[in-house]
Amino acid sequence: MKIFVAGATGVIGRSLLPMVIREGHTVFAMIRNESQVEAIKKVGAIPVIAGREVLQIIKHIKIMDGYLYILNGLKSV
Repeated sequence: MKIFVAGATGVIGRSLLPMVIREGHTVFAMIRNESQVEAIKKVGAIPVIAGREVLQIIKHIKIMDGYLYILNGLKSV
């Protein structure tokens, strides 16, 4: 499945991404800036930069099979 994840670099997202990818899903991870690109690629997800790529995000969402919205204010667990 193609899954779009908002909150991919947060406390929950950092733990969840590798698990979803290991299950064989293609993950498009929304990030805030380019400094997060390499970290997202390293776990095997496809980075989509929020703000600058709004139209890109909308395009991705239209072709997704699932969405994970895990934005929150947690600093640590």
